[in-house]
Amino acid sequence: MRVSYLREFFDIEAEFLPLRGKYTIEDGVEIVPTPGHTIGHQSVIVKWKDRNIVYAGDAAPLPEILKNET
Repeated sequence: MRVSYLREFFDIEAEFLPLRGKYTIEDGVEIVPTPGHTIGHQSVIVKWKDRNIVYAGDAAPLPEILKNET
């Protein structure tokens, strides 16, 4: 896992807003809790052209996990 977590990707100058629960960034873009693999895991849902696009981070780190889900 060490090669996946490069310090320079995380040690950045930025403002962070700690979130707990659902949070709307703007109309059509929201953050929702998706716990399971990690207790505080969150995903971003973007509403686009009558669809929901979900950015789930490492909720499914291996392709085999997605293939086995129905």
